[in-house]
Amino acid sequence: MKVNVGELVLDENARKYVNDALERNWLSRGKYHELFEKEFARYHNVSHALLVASGTDALKIGYESVKPELKKQVYTSATTFPATWNAAHYGGMPVYGVDINKETWLIDMNDLDARLKSVPANEHALVVPVHLFGVPCDMPHFEELQQKYGFSSVEDSCESMFSTFHGRSVGTWGDFAAFSMYVSHIITAGVGGIITTNNDALFERAKTIAVHGQEKQGVYVHKYPGHSSRITELEAAIAYANVQRIEHNITSRKHNYTWIRSRLEEFDQLTFQKIQKGIDFVPMMLPFKCESPELKSALEAHLQKNGIATRELFPIIEKAPLNLNKNYYPHSYELQKNGLYMGCHEHLTKEQLEYVVQTIETFLKKQ
Repeated sequence: MKVNVGELVLDENARKYVNDALERNWLSRGKYHELFEKEFARYHNVSHALLVASGTDALKIGYESVKPELKKQVYTSATTFPATWNAAHYGGMPVYGVDINKETWLIDMNDLDARLKSVPANEHALVVPVHLFGVPCDMPHFEELQQKYGFSSVEDSCESMFSTFHGRSVGTWGDFAAFSMYVSHIITAGVGGIITTNNDALFERAKTIAVHGQEKQGVYVHKYPGHSSRITELEAAIAYANVQRIEHNITSRKHNYTWIRSRLEEFDQLTFQKIQKGIDFVPMMLPFKCESPELKSALEAHLQKNGIATRELFPIIEKAPLNLNKNYYPHSYELQKNGLYMGCHEHLTKEQLEYVVQTIETFLKKQ
């Protein structure tokens, strides 16, 4: 049996909408962009949503749109997908890592507090909280720090959609938020990203930067340096079909995550991510930490041999000039050494779920 981390399945609506776009000979921005953006913004309780080429582009445009007149330093989690850091380097912004909380595996707000004290007076801090694997960061604490230091923020929500903390959605805490629609994510179009904001002026700037700095479609007047960051109407059609069935997908992902985790929590060799009170999250993946690097390697090989896909938790890019050092990020390095994740997506069957759990149970009982 084969079990993937994520899958793209085109339902009847997706095929209908794609065919509609093809029959109209319409590939550039069109009605499916607007339909999707409206629904996505509504679900996340924000004023604006904009489709762009990728989650990386969403981050990059967000970073560049906030306080463009100031020299910025980016502070973000040392445990994240590299796009969080790469987007800053595209804009010439130095990145400073922040360790993760030992239990939640998300950015440690106390460590962030300590690091923000060293920001030079002539520079501006841009803080990027990463909502990893669908789980929101400690945003109430984050909001306290924002009031204390006055930093700007872009939420990296590339792995988190439709999740809330005390009823407040991811994407509503920062100046911007960035989302991704890669294949294994909660909404997928194969490619694509989304920028959201509640700030009208920032939205206009981001929208302009996404199309070469062009203020008005069809009028070649370019106000800012910009990018070409767009998806076609075909991907927008697939994304819109995805958001129409999102309630089913959310229910399935939550069920699969809870079912697998509850079966495996009895094993002392594995540790799972702590979920803070007040969080209602939609899991993108199911991460776990093994008790040793040796167990991690052996389990990973065993699962691969049995057709079950896993991925290592994001390694810190040590060779890049990212100001990252394992002595400063002990919890991030611990998770990197011992962590794996596997899929819990909505296309998994009961047979696949049982197969995954039994395969892991059998292995761990022999250790």
